[in-house]
Amino acid sequence: MEKFEQLLKNFRDVGDRSTLEPPGKAGARSLAEFATLLASFDLLPKAEKKLFTTLLEIAKFPHSELACSNILAFFLDPNEEHKLGSIVLNSLLEAAAFPERISPPSSRSVKIKREERTDTNKSIDLVVITGSFVVGVENKLYAKAYNPFEDYYSGWKKLRKKMRSL
Repeated sequence: MEKFEQLLKNFRDVGDRSTLEPPGKAGARSLAEFATLLASFDLLPKAEKKLFTTLLEIAKFPHSELACSNILAFFLDPNEEHKLGSIVLNSLLEAAAFPERISPPSSRSVKIKREERTDTNKSIDLVVITGSFVVGVENKLYAKAYNPFEDYYSGWKKLRKKMRSL
């Protein structure tokens, strides 16, 4: 770790110097230094593979979005038997910079839906519905985000309108 930190410091130093140097020989020298530093990073010892096996790997579902979504749904629901209340849901809201929070009395009004269908028959992995907001979670494991997010957004707006009319 010490060697990595030193290389990182050297990398920053070269970058700082290269912005102060005029183009030409000094710039070429900086480029050569960057190349040398990048090669040095490659020589650092590689991190070991995982230290442990996950529960989903033991269950033979290491890449299952459905299994992960089920676990997320369990922990996001303040009414589940985990006894964590709304702490997981509030942590998600905080991480998303969402101003709303769930207080213990309102946790009874939280509903978690799995594989919520949109008008175009696409499914949103998780939808959290409360008395004051709707949150959608698209769960991705080893996949790029190619989903129809505009379609999801339309579905969320409809859910929000439906929720307000209740």
